[in-house]
Amino acid sequence: TVTDEVIDGKQVTPHLNSFKQEGIWFENIIANSFRTDRGTVAIMSGYPTHPTVSIMKYPQKAQSLASIAGSLRDVGYKTTFTYGGDANFTNTRAYLYGTGFSEVADDHEVEFGGHRSKWGSADDAVLNWASDAIIERMESSEQTFDVILTLSSHEPFEVPYSRLKDEKFNAYAFTDSEVGAFVERLRNSEHWDNTLIVILADHGYPHPDSTTYS
Repeated sequence: TVTDEVIDGKQVTPHLNSFKQEGIWFENIIANSFRTDRGTVAIMSGYPTHPTVSIMKYPQKAQSLASIAGSLRDVGYKTTFTYGGDANFTNTRAYLYGTGFSEVADDHEVEFGGHRSKWGSADDAVLNWASDAIIERMESSEQTFDVILTLSSHEPFEVPYSRLKDEKFNAYAFTDSEVGAFVERLRNSEHWDNTLIVILADHGYPHPDSTTYS
């Protein structure tokens, strides 16, 4: 995995590596898909991915799926999905609202600012916005379930950051750095003891580059 990589004598993901030591790390997990639209449904609804069909593109079926968000909404949680790009991509927004999210914050709804790639706003701006929103809800005594989909570790790997020469691993390092800062902001809030953070990939990516999906 990328957490095992050392480039030019530097860990690619030092923050994720540090989280291993203080949380629960699942070492032997197989990626559920190779695309975000399918991986998201597998994660949120426990729906096995199909190699050639995206269930998100069948709204009548997708909206009938069970979901973590729907279950938590039904017991009083505020359920929010945050993404720095366009949540309409591959019908994601319809799936999210149909399965229990009460709010979708994307770059059509929010001015995240900062650097932009072809997919949307970079992870630093999005995670800064999300941490402020989460802490504000906590301070108002809301029970809150928040999902944040990062995008800077996706090709074309254009990020406002330069720690590693390899552009792909540098993008991974950027996301790692911003996730680390995000966790620290929540850690420093008075609500940290009542906070559970789960970090996982929405899909797999061949590594090294010569590796195939099969």
